[in-house]
Amino acid sequence: MKWIFALAALVVGGIVGTIASSAARRVLNRPSHRERTQRLAPAAASVVFSAVLALAVVTSLSFLDKTAVDRLPVSLMNAVPRFLVALVFVLLGNAIASLAATAAGSAALRASGRPQPRVAGLARTSWRSSYFWPSPRSA
Repeated sequence: MKWIFALAALVVGGIVGTIASSAARRVLNRPSHRERTQRLAPAAASVVFSAVLALAVVTSLSFLDKTAVDRLPVSLMNAVPRFLVALVFVLLGNAIASLAATAAGSAALRASGRPQPRVAGLARTSWRSSYFWPSPRSA
């Protein structure tokens, strides 16, 4: 019976997370908001969904093993240094991708005489994806 409640908590968490993230995206995408705020809408919606889903996972875990929930704060505190190192790597990767996008965009502007936003976006996306998921050709 515990498994049914745990599964229900995950399903309900996914549904509530989807609804909450959609609401967050709609609120931030209003025409009355600045363009910067509208550009943050997808990221904010993703954070809202992840937070609700994490809460659902903890709730599900509490149905299955109450002692695991009691140990959770200690486990999280032990993992903080690893999370911080991972955060530094993600931020550095984002900075390098932004530099690559800026360089590619300005090179395309000099070559064609007009802005090429797709080139900058492609440079940013391809660097990120090749960094995290190497292609089979590079192996």
